[in-house]
Amino acid sequence: MCFPAIHALMARRVPAGEHARYTSILNGACYAGTMLAMGLIAPLTNRWGWPWVFYTFGLAGFLWALGFALALKK
Repeated sequence: MCFPAIHALMARRVPAGEHARYTSILNGACYAGTMLAMGLIAPLTNRWGWPWVFYTFGLAGFLWALGFALALKK
């Protein structure tokens, strides 16, 4: 989810007193995700080759989007 859209979604779904906390968590999670991804790229490439980096992160993104869409339906 891109940043303008996620902030609009948070404005609708997060209670007014919790916006700062959720924004902090969101921004921190973006950096943590980047660090995790960078740590996984070398082992994936060494073990299975460079195409598997794209397959792995593509599958993770698809599963994340599916879970996000299902969570928003509730």
